[in-house]
Amino acid sequence: MKLSIDISELIQLGKKMLPEGVDFFLDESPVDFEPIDIELSSGKEVSIAELDPGSSLISYHGRQVLLYIRDHSGRYDAAIMDGEKGKRFHIAWCRTLDEMRQKNRFERYHATNRIDGLFEIDDGSGRSQDTDLRVCMNCLERLNYKGSIDRQKRRGVF
Repeated sequence: MKLSIDISELIQLGKKMLPEGVDFFLDESPVDFEPIDIELSSGKEVSIAELDPGSSLISYHGRQVLLYIRDHSGRYDAAIMDGEKGKRFHIAWCRTLDEMRQKNRFERYHATNRIDGLFEIDDGSGRSQDTDLRVCMNCLERLNYKGSIDRQKRRGVF
């Protein structure tokens, strides 16, 4: 499917930012999405062995991903109404993920690279919907978000 998009305003703004005499142009080569990118955009169940090791951030086949538990049985309605009541999503290898790995409960996680902040959750009985979950506090601590490794600062951050 070919999309027709008017980018004339973008080109005008680009010309304003460049020095006089320099021409602004956009490369019009098409962007091809690989099947893995399409799968990740809707959430893909992954095993821990499939995740790329090596950094604090979580990646899958070279793409940075978030991990979350899709099954919200028992708290589905509450999570849809208020994402704060849902299960947390993970942005880094934190102690919560380490515990889940040790307990062999990692198969519950799905990887996604959606950037709209929504996660598809289900109730275990066939209902599913997108909702805005909250980030894991242990992940933020692992990344030292706003100095959260320091116990004194952590109280102000969370």
